[in-house]
Amino acid sequence: LILDVPPTLGSIHTDPTKLKDVVRNLVANALKFTLEGSVTVAARAEQGGVTVSVSDTGIGIPPEVAPFIYEPFHQGDSPMTRRFGGVGLGLYLVRRLLHLLGGTIAMETTVGRGSKFTISIPDRPPAPSPAVLPQRESRSSEDWARGTRIDGEERIGDERRGD
Repeated sequence: LILDVPPTLGSIHTDPTKLKDVVRNLVANALKFTLEGSVTVAARAEQGGVTVSVSDTGIGIPPEVAPFIYEPFHQGDSPMTRRFGGVGLGLYLVRRLLHLLGGTIAMETTVGRGSKFTISIPDRPPAPSPAVLPQRESRSSEDWARGTRIDGEERIGDERRGD
């Protein structure tokens, strides 16, 4: 494993747990499918964020499989993927986590020569979108005073206390 991270990389404001999960998954995949050669993790400060790339000299990804690697439960169909197992959720989760962080992922691959996954993370997370919650039916204080009918039986007071 080769690390190429400058000491003056700087900092970004992001969820460290999600980012660690993304990088850990990419490195684990690279190590899993690289029987000979090397895996390199490189990071660079970019305008508005950071890029991290994970490159390997492993088996690569066939062109007919590449469009589907981010889909859940999808794995390349080869003796190598069957040999090392997994359920095919890793890259799907990577892409979902990156989406939450406002980041992106790109892939370069050549069968028999290896793969390179590059993620870009903005220096600030995206603003959360407002959640739309269903509106609850409101009850007036008169409704509460009259009680509530449950299973044809009128209940008055606080049901949690057993009144």
